[in-house]
Amino acid sequence: MQEALISQIEDIKKQLPNMNWVGVGRDDGKKAGEFSPLFYNSKKFKALKSGWFWLSQTPEKPGLGWDAACNRVCTWLLLETDKKDRQFMVFNTHFDHQGVKARTESAKLILRKIKELNSSKLPVILTGDFNLTPEQEPIAVITKELHDSRTVTKEAPYGPNGTFNGFQFNSPLNERIDYVFVNDLVEVKQYGVLTDSKELRYPSDHLPVFVNLELKKAKK
Repeated sequence: MQEALISQIEDIKKQLPNMNWVGVGRDDGKKAGEFSPLFYNSKKFKALKSGWFWLSQTPEKPGLGWDAACNRVCTWLLLETDKKDRQFMVFNTHFDHQGVKARTESAKLILRKIKELNSSKLPVILTGDFNLTPEQEPIAVITKELHDSRTVTKEAPYGPNGTFNGFQFNSPLNERIDYVFVNDLVEVKQYGVLTDSKELRYPSDHLPVFVNLELKKAKK
């Protein structure tokens, strides 16, 4: 989830009592501004560690990075399965919509942070609104180290190619800017873009990306 305000997060939490979440507002590291929160099912997973960093030259504190128009944050979470037999890491972010250099540097920063935080070489999932189409350079930076779930899914992708609708129900849906990336320890069983609507309206200007993932055995 991206662009979530604290009031929206709290509303969603009320409707999903088994789901816990982590994250901070991008503007002050507390509640101000948009969040890139991570929700998880507390009945199935235990949160072992969590944190966040900003997509900037000073990732440890709120701030604007490079030529970005807005503060941008990445949230991460270390989860353990309810059987306590597997651990994995999830990262969630929202790249800037204007800053060209910011998007490239953000991709490099996230990959560095994944290496730094994942010293145990666990399965990794990276999700987000990257404000980039697949042929753009920062996506190529990411896919040198992680896999685009749409391109490696075992079953054929379903739904439209695009994920951005701009709140237009008649959108051609040909702009894919939302992604789920995985490392070699995650198998993508299914990938889809969901088009659920009500009264010819989408609930968001982005369509949800659905993936069915399976953790592979850890490398020794």
